[in-house]
Amino acid sequence: MFSGRARRSEYWYGFLINSLIVGALLIVEGLMVSLAPRLESRWLSSLYSLAFFLPGIAGFVRRLQDTGRSG
Repeated sequence: MFSGRARRSEYWYGFLINSLIVGALLIVEGLMVSLAPRLESRWLSSLYSLAFFLPGIAGFVRRLQDTGRSG
């Protein structure tokens, strides 16, 4: 997971897709709160963040290795 290299496009496309998913989750959570104000907000984005924290760090480390730095 932390070995190998990541091309620039691989890193930035992953970042873009991650940003789009987080944005969509925030919109959905906003709609959920507006429809049911007593409903606790931000649990969807929290679950997503927990699930993709380690793969995000792995991509960052692989990109650092590609640029000649140590992760």
